[in-house]
Amino acid sequence: MNARGVFTFVIVLGFISVYLMFLHSANAGAENLSSAGRHALEMEKVNLVRSVLESNVDFLIEKTLESEFLSADKDPEKLKLKVNEKLIGFFNKIENSQPYSGIEINFYSGTFTKNQYSRILYSKNKVKLNAKFLNENSNVLVVNIKDSVYIAEYSFTGGILKNKVAYAVIASENFKQLFLIPIDYVKRVVVVL
Repeated sequence: MNARGVFTFVIVLGFISVYLMFLHSANAGAENLSSAGRHALEMEKVNLVRSVLESNVDFLIEKTLESEFLSADKDPEKLKLKVNEKLIGFFNKIENSQPYSGIEINFYSGTFTKNQYSRILYSKNKVKLNAKFLNENSNVLVVNIKDSVYIAEYSFTGGILKNKVAYAVIASENFKQLFLIPIDYVKRVVVVL
């Protein structure tokens, strides 16, 4: 009887050990799944912030062109200065207030070709974006289509060599995302007076 009792005890102990290892593995798997879920949400939040910035920049340029044009200012150079002034104001407001918790946004200018966009996030030469940079690398074109119908076009040219970029690094604890006004970016509005 004694040998049978020891054998049963060893088998029960083995089942308990296997059960505890299974629980530990399940717990570790749940932690990994939870961690992956947190990272996915963090990545989506950073991507959402980039999308919101893109939409806001498009909207700001469009509305500034329309409102300034309707206020009787049709001079392309003045329109460009006004749009860039509004953009820098918006970028500074975002940088200073950091409106998204857990996400830091900083705006820079740099020299990169279209083929080097993937290197921008890891560049060490970051220069704060300013109005002078935007004024030197953007343009506004105004075309009178017909009597009181005009097209106003804002373009970020990237300079003569097409290698100047205005961008932002959007960073959370684990992820970075790039927002940029790409070379040859164009926003057009049709204005009817």
